[in-house]
Amino acid sequence: MAAPPGANSILLVNGTLGANASCTICLDLQVTATTAGSLTSPAVTLSSNQAPNATAAAINLTVTVPAPTFTMAFAPNPLGPIGPAPVTGNGTLTFTITNNAAIPLTGLAFNHTLPGAPSSGLQVAAAGIFTPSCGSPTLTAPVNGNTIQFTGGQVAVGGTCTVTIPVKTAVALTPAGTYTYPNSPVTLNSTQAAPVTAGPVTWTVVVN
Repeated sequence: MAAPPGANSILLVNGTLGANASCTICLDLQVTATTAGSLTSPAVTLSSNQAPNATAAAINLTVTVPAPTFTMAFAPNPLGPIGPAPVTGNGTLTFTITNNAAIPLTGLAFNHTLPGAPSSGLQVAAAGIFTPSCGSPTLTAPVNGNTIQFTGGQVAVGGTCTVTIPVKTAVALTPAGTYTYPNSPVTLNSTQAAPVTAGPVTWTVVVN
């Protein structure tokens, strides 16, 4: 039998098999794929000197790319106590993407809308930033707006991309008390892996 490491073919010749006997051949295969999908191994024909040819049907191998780890978190959380009222709460919202696959992930993208309540909700406080490990993405998060859009990200094998958005309460908070800002789940998409969701997460601001 010939099946050297790294080859893409298997050859069996001069095999013998006794009457009413069976033979099993096992091989370890390595699949290198850049996208998820189905790979087809074609049908295989077995010939012998005595019997008619026999054919084993083609089989499909499904290749999946492990989803990245995706989290979103406010800091500090909770914020405060701050004050005295009226006072504006300030913090950061951080999105973290970790590539768990054996290939780079490209086309990373997510969108998020900050909550509009309570007390007019949250806004982007300053320009957002991302780490160099995110590749060359486009980050759109207008200051004093409530939308965040990240597109075109790329993370190397085993790498982590961090996107940080300064946030603030849209208005100065009054009266004193505890204000909670629930944020809906955020879905991260990529070219290679299945979508993955972070959240929901709630930011708590305590005012004296």
